[in-house]
Amino acid sequence: RTLTTFHTDDFRLAGRPRFIKTTPVSAMPSPLGDEQRFEETILNWSIFQSGAQRPFPYLSRQTHTVYNHFTEPDIVRQTVVDRAVPDEFGNETGRTVTTSSHAGVIDVAAVATAPIINDPSSWIIGLPAARVITSTRGETRHRFIDYQYDVARRLLTSIVRNGGALGTSDPTQRRTTTFTPDAFGNVNATCVSGSTGAQRCTGVLA
Repeated sequence: RTLTTFHTDDFRLAGRPRFIKTTPVSAMPSPLGDEQRFEETILNWSIFQSGAQRPFPYLSRQTHTVYNHFTEPDIVRQTVVDRAVPDEFGNETGRTVTTSSHAGVIDVAAVATAPIINDPSSWIIGLPAARVITSTRGETRHRFIDYQYDVARRLLTSIVRNGGALGTSDPTQRRTTTFTPDAFGNVNATCVSGSTGAQRCTGVLA
């Protein structure tokens, strides 16, 4: 059973959900002895405006919590997503995902996306050029992702993933995925190569 509450106090957010709660249909324990759990999602919206452009809302924080149905204070798992202020086209520029349990924080992952290719003349808008993912599950780890495009045809041609310390990359963790399109933009083949240079390709029928 799901209950959704919508914004009504700010016309700019009218119709956007602010709270979602999902509960078991029955309050009785499961015949299998499983915990009866319920879930809550709290959505926090903010208003962004660039210069004289029209203001628009964006989801700045989303908190999803799973509780034990019979011991409500017991958090089974909670995920909080904090989003940075978007760019002038409304594209996400970064987010931080914090995962916790009743025992405390499990992982904090920060995703920074910059720069974003915004070329209104060719409609290359909102495509990421690079991303940096930082995770602190036990120890801090970084992943660097670069995207290459055929700008004239607006097609993704390759993704290069690297690991290593922040500001550098480890060649042994490098993985490259390339996409070969046909004349109509359909991907005919996808090839993945690792740090050793070995390559594996999969053909895709157009």
